[in-house]
Amino acid sequence: METYLKFLNDPNPPTHLAEGELWEYYGGDCYGDISYYAFLLCRFGEASNWTTAMIMADKWSDWDRQNESLTEGMSGYDSLLHWLNVEYVGLYYKQNG
Repeated sequence: METYLKFLNDPNPPTHLAEGELWEYYGGDCYGDISYYAFLLCRFGEASNWTTAMIMADKWSDWDRQNESLTEGMSGYDSLLHWLNVEYVGLYYKQNG
């Protein structure tokens, strides 16, 4: 969360950096760090706050491990997008539809 707070509190965050570079700019590690994926969920607008983003990132991480054959060859970013677009949205509609 410390890295995310640095990002939130920066009045002039660099706009030329890709998401992973931006996370590393604030001292985070974008390789295998679940908080990086929570950061992406916040940036995508999929999570309204850090706590929700961490819960979602944790659920994605569990799903990603259980579906290695499906996500083989995908980056974590691509796997997260797949989970958001297919698995998470489907789960949301199943629970709330």
